Amino acid sequence: MYDYDVPEKLGTEVELTFVDKTKLRGRFFVARTQRVSDVLNDTRSFVPFAHEDGTVCLINKTCLIEVKPKHQEQGGRQAGIGVV
Repeated sequence: MYDYDVPEKLGTEVELTFVDKTKLRGRFFVARTQRVSDVLNDTRSFVPFAHEDGTVCLINKTCLIEVKPKHQEQGGRQAGIGVV
């Protein structure tokens, strides 16, 4: 259907804190060669986020004040979770 390769993405568990102090837990989608910080520092204004219940939304990065990867010792990656 498509004539380009879509990179495999891993669901990386994170806890987000927004400017109004609201917290959300769920997953960011990162390529195998990326870290959560790479996603946060790329040029996109919005990034996909999967809530714990599986629903997906777009998060405006300017509304975030803190992002904590669950597995920081692995560079923010958790293998085998939610491959997209």
